[in-house]
Amino acid sequence: MRDLDRLEQATDKSLRDYLSCFLEVMSLVHNADSVQAAGSFVRSLQSGSMLLDHLLLNLPYGMADVQAKSEGVFRVLESHQKAPKTSAVITTMPVQPPALQRVKRPSPDQGPTLK
Repeated sequence: MRDLDRLEQATDKSLRDYLSCFLEVMSLVHNADSVQAAGSFVRSLQSGSMLLDHLLLNLPYGMADVQAKSEGVFRVLESHQKAPKTSAVITTMPVQPPALQRVKRPSPDQGPTLK
């Protein structure tokens, strides 16, 4: 079990790859306890990762549970990577005051006419 406690997720390794590596090492450990291995796995994840946060909120019962819960996180992460990056662009036009309209005024010699 000490071998599992020494493992850490490398910064350049994906979560899926790290889980596969962890499971491979676990298979080499004689009589590895699944519950202890799950604890070792959670402790070995990089802090701030979505998987670590998810597993801390939904504590796994063993490595089978870690695998099941990890798959959900992997799907979310992969869907975010595949989704096109969109951003909202707000275009503003300078506000122009309305054009002044000429008002025709009667000339001073033209007053209101009375009938």
